[in-house]
Amino acid sequence: MREAVQHVYQYAVDVGTLEPARNFVNGRTGGLPAPRARHYAAITDPQELGKLLRDIRGYKGHVVTRAALRLSPLLFQRPGQLRLAHWEDIDFEQKLWRCPPEKMKLREWKKRDPRTPAHLCAVAGAGH
Repeated sequence: MREAVQHVYQYAVDVGTLEPARNFVNGRTGGLPAPRARHYAAITDPQELGKLLRDIRGYKGHVVTRAALRLSPLLFQRPGQLRLAHWEDIDFEQKLWRCPPEKMKLREWKKRDPRTPAHLCAVAGAGH
């Protein structure tokens, strides 16, 4: 029991809700490990982004691949969501794309949970 209480107090110190001097249980616990930094590739230079968009526009591959590449920077969706999209998921009058949970990158139990909401994506210029 003492060990469990020590961990609770150490966690409070680690997340900043308790001052270290007020952790009166015992200072022998090691605390929580620091969160691992995760770095994702991103284009942050406007010149490089412009080049990427021009390269996408100039791509001469398969028509479906060209369409997916051109939609990606407009919709900011995962490639799998874009690939699994169906016309019935798009409401052109409301300019809204509804991605049901079973097509999203989720744990299986969450996909089956009726309380999991659909992902909504505004479709600018839809219906034009």
